[in-house]
Amino acid sequence: MGKSTAVADLLVKNASRFDVVLCFIGSAACNPLLASIMAKHFDNRFFFKAWNEPLVARLLEQQEELRAQGGHRQALILVDDVVLTSAAEEQLCHLGMRGRHFNVSVITCSVSYTTLPKRFRRSLDVLMVFSCPMSGDMQILTYEFAEQSATARFAMQRLEDHECLVLETLTRRQQLFVWKARLWREEDLESDSEEGPGTQTSESCAAEGSGSEASHGTPPPDPGPLRRTETTGVPGRRRCGAAAPAGPDAEA
Repeated sequence: MGKSTAVADLLVKNASRFDVVLCFIGSAACNPLLASIMAKHFDNRFFFKAWNEPLVARLLEQQEELRAQGGHRQALILVDDVVLTSAAEEQLCHLGMRGRHFNVSVITCSVSYTTLPKRFRRSLDVLMVFSCPMSGDMQILTYEFAEQSATARFAMQRLEDHECLVLETLTRRQQLFVWKARLWREEDLESDSEEGPGTQTSESCAAEGSGSEASHGTPPPDPGPLRRTETTGVPGRRRCGAAAPAGPDAEA
């Protein structure tokens, strides 16, 4: 389980938060689960094989018009396995910096963190790292997103199977979470409304200091019951204590 599983889990659990979702994720045949989620909760006609600049531009125009009229339509853009042209990258950077002002959230998936434009990376509110075999990517990640970079590298090197490190940048006291997504199947979607989302577990680490500035407003994952670990400044030496679950309405 990796980024596609995480996206599906986040979309199912946060379906009620969004009114429209645009998917730029190659072919629907490559992700039938996401296609089923779109068909159940949203409009599966908004599933595209390539980035569509006129469509995104029109979405921003509509969101601005609705905002001016007092409307609050929430839109989400998913980007995965799509090759971006220079013009598309420019539009993505604009979404990262200005999208949240018009209720547009963005979730991007990438094999390599450095393939995303730097201006967009600096606008991220939440970063989820499943693995980082490239030392260069790890150096950039920890430098850009964690003031306590040694703590972040310590956590990344000790992730278990299917876990990811979640770095938030919205608070003055940065929170680092270890999170595991639920593995959804198409048959699970039918019983979801009756049974509700499955139970999940998480562990959290708290690092002093703030990260990059927040921007585009993607809702964070709901980490469920947490235990907070306060760093002592020395990796591996920690003071533990109970903590309340993170609020589901926190902007990310």
